[in-house]
Amino acid sequence: MKVIAINSSPNMGEGNTALILNPFLKGMREAGAEVELFYTKN
Repeated sequence: MKVIAINSSPNMGEGNTALILNPFLKGMREAGAEVELFYTKN
């Protein structure tokens, strides 16, 4: 399975969005998914 996540928070990997998103992505990786995380540029 392939997963694409998009984080559009201006704080990128330091904000509240990352606090929620990162554990979710970790679980997806542990379940065998190929995960790619993209940050949008403002």
